[in-house]
Amino acid sequence: MKKFLPLLLIIVSCTSSEPVLLSEQEYLDFGKQIQKALKSGQPKKITRLYNLTKTYEELEFQVDSLKLKSSVTSAKWKSYKTELNKAFARYIESLSDLAKNNGTVEISKFYIKDAKPHLVFSVQSENNGMDFTDFELLTQGDQTFITDYTSYNTGIQFSESFIWNALNKLEYGWMGGEYMDALSELKNAHVYLQRQQPDRAWVAINRIPEYFQSQSNFQVVKVSIASQLSDSLYVNSLYDWIGYNYYQEGFRHLKACQYYFYFGDTASAKLHVDSLEMVAGKSVLTAKFKESLTKSAGNIN
Repeated sequence: MKKFLPLLLIIVSCTSSEPVLLSEQEYLDFGKQIQKALKSGQPKKITRLYNLTKTYEELEFQVDSLKLKSSVTSAKWKSYKTELNKAFARYIESLSDLAKNNGTVEISKFYIKDAKPHLVFSVQSENNGMDFTDFELLTQGDQTFITDYTSYNTGIQFSESFIWNALNKLEYGWMGGEYMDALSELKNAHVYLQRQQPDRAWVAINRIPEYFQSQSNFQVVKVSIASQLSDSLYVNSLYDWIGYNYYQEGFRHLKACQYYFYFGDTASAKLHVDSLEMVAGKSVLTAKFKESLTKSAGNIN
């Protein structure tokens, strides 16, 4: 599985209704429900809008294709539904934590790709934590649901990440094994980071094989550790992370902006902010990026 790259409290079952497309304004009105729930610190109000059936069915397909079906009991299939819901809910809660109180949350873009509608949200906390979240949507009958998300700040696409994690656990075994060891080291690295022991965290994260370590759930922690150790380690780790997720446009432009801004190359950083705006839409957050770049360029001059 090394090379595999392909919240209702209960997953909503597929209905017999064929997917339909609404107008842009109807999707924007739907997005306002999400925006209001995030801003008010009530992410559970969004739970009725989740439909994770597509991810579950893709997991079934991959398990069957890789001939791992004998490793999955009926009880395990049921537990996947619970795990899907919980994992999705954790991310929605993290967005709400950013947006509530003096944070901001905006719908920055609507677009359709491969006949699937998307809404991009720009979220920033009062202490400058931020994310751009791309929600994939599905309309069946008179109901619209969230089916997936991609975080531009972490490079994580929910469905791909969940399936990759589940398949690795099946292939390498739940009770120990190479992948479970990697997850254990990731947990150790995170604990050391929280204890402000970045040296130990760096040792732990680098005990993980690169074919696991290249995934964004590992990279988030690795780059955070590197930022606390040295400037050169940080920029090299950030550069590697961009390379691992180069195909994700939103992530690539956001991180490249941070990379060039670090070096004081404001012209290159601005080009990537402009490109980010094309992908994510204009928002207060991208305007702040541009303002920071302008101030930085003025200080250099």
